Parts: sequence; C-alpha cells; structure tokens
Amino acid sequence: MGIQTFPLEPSVSYKPVLDKRFLARRETVMKRSFLCAYLLLLVLLLLSIPSIWAGDFSEISTPDLKNKIDAKESFFLLNASSDIEFNVGHIPGAVNIPGEEIGKNPEITNKLPQDKETPIVVY
Repeated sequence: MGIQTFPLEPSVSYKPVLDKRFLARRETVMKRSFLCAYLLLLVLLLLSIPSIWAGDFSEISTPDLKNKIDAKESFFLLNASSDIEFNVGHIPGAVNIPGEEIGKNPEITNKLPQDKETPIVVY
C-alpha cells in the first residue's frame, strides 16, 4: 500500500485567523515598547546634559578655596548673591554681581576679569 494524498480545496484558507483581541493586544504591546524606548532615550539624554553644561567648570571645596586665598593665588572671586546678602557678609576681596544681573547689563561685565585665563570662583 502506498502513501495516500488528498487534493487541497482552493476554498480553504490556511492563513491564521487573527481575532480583534489579539490585534488590540499586539498594538498595545507595540505602543508600550515604543514608549519605553522613548523614555529610555529621554533619560539617557537628560543624564548626559550636566556633562555638556559642565564644560570647563569644576568645583572647589571650602578648605581648598581658603588655601588658595591664604596662598594669594591669582583668581577672581565672584559673589552672585543680592546686594543685601552681600552687605550682610561676604569673603573679603569678593566682587558682588547679583546672579540675575549677569549677562543683562554690559557695565557689569566690565567688572569681570579681561584676561580669559583668570579662573573665576563663584559662590
């Protein structure tokens, strides 16, 4: 006895039938995947921004600043607090330019050192 074959009927479709629930679920999963990818990209971008902003800026501790002042190192000491706060107390030798005024008034920028190599310490 040989192998028996049956002819396929042309009216029979062998494509899987996708019901509405499956399609809705697949669409939801895809939307969530894109949302997660978007949020991940946004978080990575936000984490990289401080390093972009930092540029040539660095922090200095209070003891290190005191050592620089005691050693009479050359730097520009900028107090960015308001005039009232500056009058209440400030580090001797500091120049007061209120933070909200920096960049607005050209006369204030004349107070900044002209030598671009002079370090500026802002507090």
